[in-house]
Amino acid sequence: MTQWAFWKEFHLNTPLNHEGTLFQIRWENYNFFNHPVLCNPNVVVDSSQAGEITTLGGLGGGEGYVPMRRMQFTLRLQF
Repeated sequence: MTQWAFWKEFHLNTPLNHEGTLFQIRWENYNFFNHPVLCNPNVVVDSSQAGEITTLGGLGGGEGYVPMRRMQFTLRLQF
């Protein structure tokens, strides 16, 4: 899974605060190229679906829903 982040930082200096204040805008992307996360293939030899991948992978045990592409925007003020 590919993770990308783009950000811009602004350094703010005012007469009231003697320390540097940082304002940051972030755009983070998870699974940027939208590649599917697949489960393991069916290993039952007698089944008509033997060797086929029929579900998407999940977190933990391998079952469940995984979001394909996820983005988040963040504003951060550090002082």
